[in-house]
Amino acid sequence: MKNITIVGGGTSGLCTALILKKRFESINITVIKSDKIGIVGVGEGVENAWDNFCNFVGINYKELIRECDATIKYGLKFVNWTKKDYYHVVSQTFSTTKLGQYCAGYGYAISQNFKQEQLVDISVKNNFQDSQSKGYMFNTFKLNTFLQKKCKEAGIKIIEDEIKDVIVDKNGIKHLVGSKKYKADFFIDSSGYKKLLINKLKPKWNSYKDYMKLKEAIVFPDKGEKEYSSVVVSTALKYGWNFKIPTYGRQGNGYIFDSDYITKEKAHQELEEFYGKEIEIAKHIKFEPGSLENPWIKNCLAIGLSASFCEPLEATAVGNTINQAFMLMHYLINYNNKSIESYNRIYNEMMENTRDFILIHYLNKKNSSSFWKDYQHVKFPDSLQNKLEEWKHRLPIEEDLAKTNFKLFWEYNFIQVLWGLNFFDKKSISKQFNSLSSYFKDFTRFRIEEYIKNKGEYNLNYSKISHKEYLKNIRND
Repeated sequence: MKNITIVGGGTSGLCTALILKKRFESINITVIKSDKIGIVGVGEGVENAWDNFCNFVGINYKELIRECDATIKYGLKFVNWTKKDYYHVVSQTFSTTKLGQYCAGYGYAISQNFKQEQLVDISVKNNFQDSQSKGYMFNTFKLNTFLQKKCKEAGIKIIEDEIKDVIVDKNGIKHLVGSKKYKADFFIDSSGYKKLLINKLKPKWNSYKDYMKLKEAIVFPDKGEKEYSSVVVSTALKYGWNFKIPTYGRQGNGYIFDSDYITKEKAHQELEEFYGKEIEIAKHIKFEPGSLENPWIKNCLAIGLSASFCEPLEATAVGNTINQAFMLMHYLINYNNKSIESYNRIYNEMMENTRDFILIHYLNKKNSSSFWKDYQHVKFPDSLQNKLEEWKHRLPIEEDLAKTNFKLFWEYNFIQVLWGLNFFDKKSISKQFNSLSSYFKDFTRFRIEEYIKNKGEYNLNYSKISHKEYLKNIRND
């Protein structure tokens, strides 16, 4: 293999190009992009997968913060989703208090009726250190410019052109037609919802619309708050939810809603009432939740939004793209039909994991509107429903989830959300914890109590500074 062509110059296409170039130095990689397509540009969030990406391709996080107006993301805060606000935080160190696959720390906390916020990392409340696991939020426009620069530095060719036709034969894609003819050994479709390449090969689409009801979004940027939150705030509204993504000097905002219950105009009105001001909508987006059953067909792979989209909750799109690209590294050279089958199988496991994690957020028993009332009667996939019947009485373990390490969400992620929604039967969870030997019970109690006593500070020597101060120090470095 000598040449790979990627169609699409958004975050997915550029990240994929950088990963593959780092892995396959001798392969020529070309990205074909069109400025006519554009990007949403209201702020984008990623979690641990982004750290893996940066470490692999050699991007320094300080450079990212300076050039992309990035802020630190430790997770999400859910407001009005249930009676009490709750968090999903990626860096909770107490989650490592495990006995085998059993998350004993969570078992103890739930059985003792601890408030979830007691165990939220102190990082969320203005305590920043470089060693912690974290994600980022950034200005999407500046991120795109930054990634293009990194691609050029890596020797990746970027061409401005519009693909007008895709010519296929029995082997897959023969060539692309733009202002000229483009040939390659392998093609990657990162064209977003248009699926310019992969649609020519007639892939199968697995729709999630029967249980993922949100399908439209209106988004807009503004100046945001004076202090920067280190979590994305998601607030449940009448017919969906609002997000606030703080980047440096700018905040991305939006309303993700079900258009079966409310029009775009009415959603705009509700958003203005929520913010208490007039809002100029930057973009109106329609989408169908789902994923391709076979994103890899012959010599073409669909990635990013060309392959799947659930909904913006938990910001899974970029993370899944990165994991797709990492997975491709292992299957691309000397690939055959079996390689393609294996990739597609693992990809489907990965997407099932993402789908299920997003769905459990809707186990909230809200009845504030017809949308939330009706959602309580939505039938989840049987595989997830069966797990939930078990998890009511025992904590999830890793073995319950997709076997692939390319999944985005693990048992402690599921536990955090289900705990926040008051899903677990506490008597059952207490019984599970109390079945441990005295030694393990005492060890777990000590770890968690010390954690709370020290507010998550296992290293008490680092300085406490605000998020804004932390970012200013890096930007002025």
